[in-house]
Amino acid sequence: MIKNKITGQRRLTFEDVTVKVFSPAQFNELLSGDFLPNLIAKSLDLKRNQSALLKAGLADGGRGGEFFFFSEDNRLILKSMKESERDLLLSILPEYIEHYERNPHSLIAKVLGVFE
Repeated sequence: MIKNKITGQRRLTFEDVTVKVFSPAQFNELLSGDFLPNLIAKSLDLKRNQSALLKAGLADGGRGGEFFFFSEDNRLILKSMKESERDLLLSILPEYIEHYERNPHSLIAKVLGVFE
């Protein structure tokens, strides 16, 4: 568990599944412009992504063996990450968010959340 006052955590429960959300307030700052919540919901619609979901586990996941899922409209990528990658991302999160505030059209991939 990350014990960092900057990042914080929140637990969400959906039926039988509990999801830990890391740094929800900070990631909410990145949810603007092209990534409005209704566009995210549309990109992740289960019916639209059914065939992509079935294929998601078939790829080798890259060199590290991570799980990759590309939404049907290719606007979003879901990727698993190792704990060390998560810790690194959360440790640089304030600077990462500041980068997007200064460079709203940055070509660096925009991470919209970290979940466990």
